[in-house]
Amino acid sequence: MAAAITEAVAARRSIPLRVSSAGLHAEKLISPDTTAMLQRRDIDPGPRPAVQVTPLLVEQADLVLAATRAHHDALRSGVPAAASRVHVWADFVARAAALPPQPDLAELCARLDEGEPLQDTDLVDPAGRGRAAYETAAAQIDDLAERLLDVLAALAR
Repeated sequence: MAAAITEAVAARRSIPLRVSSAGLHAEKLISPDTTAMLQRRDIDPGPRPAVQVTPLLVEQADLVLAATRAHHDALRSGVPAAASRVHVWADFVARAAALPPQPDLAELCARLDEGEPLQDTDLVDPAGRGRAAYETAAAQIDDLAERLLDVLAALAR
């Protein structure tokens, strides 16, 4: 859901962005509730198999945005070589927006790694909680995607 919404926001803003998504406990396919929520937003869920995160995926990523602090901690401890590129999504965008512009993503990640993380930045997990929970999560992701693109656009200037 996060990848599909972020891709849609980037496309609407005409920002080229490669997004991929993987989970710590991924199912075989995205849930029917996720598919329905994306369709209500006119986002084609397409054939999006759920992907299990692997150390290789984390190592190859320029930036890994975790949904929760627990996911963040598991990814950083599981792939220590990539630790500086692993952040909680809401924490990343809030703290990055407060910094002066950085020359590149690596420098931004290093600067964020120096500071203290914000509290209470976990994304809502809508699984099994019905349509309202999916709409709440989607709205949160919309906001985070917009703010992420603002942060990334500032790096390119």
